[in-house]
Amino acid sequence: MLAEKIIGVWELQIWETVVDDKVIGYPLGEKASGFIAYHPIGFMSVNISAPNRARLATDDPFAGDPKLLTLDAKGYLSYCFLAFPYFFG
Repeated sequence: MLAEKIIGVWELQIWETVVDDKVIGYPLGEKASGFIAYHPIGFMSVNISAPNRARLATDDPFAGDPKLLTLDAKGYLSYCFLAFPYFFG
């Protein structure tokens, strides 16, 4: 069963956009880092970050210059959902 093979945390090796068998780009840069995790009860989450993301001067993600907040957000992707119906039958 697929679920038994993918349970765990997997480190991103590369994220590239491929069209007609040719690499046409890297959405968050060639050295993006991240991971994807599959939990035994059916949740999946992914986090990917650009290596040169803008850094905020504060730990508060809602404070600071809106332009810097936008740049910071553009360099990060995070997603989580209940994958059970799709992958875990």
